Amino acid sequence: MMAESRLLLHPGVAVVIPAIDEVTAIGPLVAGLRKQGVCCMFVVDGGSRDGTQDVAAAAGANVIEEAPRGYGRACLTGAAAATGSADAHEIIVFLDGDGSCTSDDVPTLVAPLIGQTGAVHVALGGTGREYAACSGYYAAD
Repeated sequence: MMAESRLLLHPGVAVVIPAIDEVTAIGPLVAGLRKQGVCCMFVVDGGSRDGTQDVAAAAGANVIEEAPRGYGRACLTGAAAATGSADAHEIIVFLDGDGSCTSDDVPTLVAPLIGQTGAVHVALGGTGREYAACSGYYAAD
């Protein structure tokens, strides 16, 4: 419960969701993220033909159409969108658009990272609901 309230108060969290043909799962996922207090959701769509883009946009996500398909490419495109604006996000969460992760997973993933400084922080989650948080330091040139 503590993680949820901390997330709702933290504006620097963005979620990147690579998706292709996920019309059934994407709407509830984005709506749930809004309810959790996530300010920005970037659905990176690799050419869905089932209306995923429209459902994601209607639920409140920023939809980015990525013509070349690829999960890694979609993650990089979403991360660039989340960090490239005037209000760049401090924490980026990556969730699959197929419903294997839900909005309820985000507070658990993000809680250990809130308040961390001077490092690159990564939260890893699995479909078995086992979570780990880790951080790695880097030197900026």
